[in-house]
Amino acid sequence: MIITDITQQKNNKDRCNVFVDGSYSFATFKEYVIKYNIGIGSEISKELIERILVDDEYRAGLDYALKRLSYKQFSKSELTKVLLDKGYDRRTIDIIQNKLADYKYIDDAELSRMIVSDATNVKKLGKRAVYVKMINRKIDSQSAKIAIEKIMPEDELKNAIEILEKYARKNNYDGKDQKIKQKIYRALASKGYDWDTIKEAFVRYGSDDEEEF
Repeated sequence: MIITDITQQKNNKDRCNVFVDGSYSFATFKEYVIKYNIGIGSEISKELIERILVDDEYRAGLDYALKRLSYKQFSKSELTKVLLDKGYDRRTIDIIQNKLADYKYIDDAELSRMIVSDATNVKKLGKRAVYVKMINRKIDSQSAKIAIEKIMPEDELKNAIEILEKYARKNNYDGKDQKIKQKIYRALASKGYDWDTIKEAFVRYGSDDEEEF
């Protein structure tokens, strides 16, 4: 088979259309035209075309992944789904992810730390809610576990007290009204705080701890 023409694509100057034996055969990035030393009049085999197309899909997938990552940080599993939905096969995705991981563009451990920092310092969430956030982001369980363990109990309690005080002011809670106490308890529980943390927060606040929620 003989390459009879190579033309630059109109909408993407980095890509070329390659014609073999007078007909369109495939498209690829210019870098692979150079890499494999193909030109008009040169012979090309089916095996070489297949090799070029494998490289081309990898490069296209990598560019697409980098574009998506420029807008949002993804977990490894999230990015896998993004690339599968775009039509890339798992072999290509594995190669892309290995490259991105080498450069720390995808890093579940770092993403876990970011989620913990935002959830505890900004949103004031408890451990349970933070863990749910990680599950929803499909972060690997080991990275999630390590990140959660770094949330200090005293810091979590401090956040719980801060939220309790906010709701107490809003509802004129005097430390005794049981209905308001239950309302505040539900608010804290919805933010991911466990029973022991909520109970201690009420004790620190000065609420009558003998009453049940």
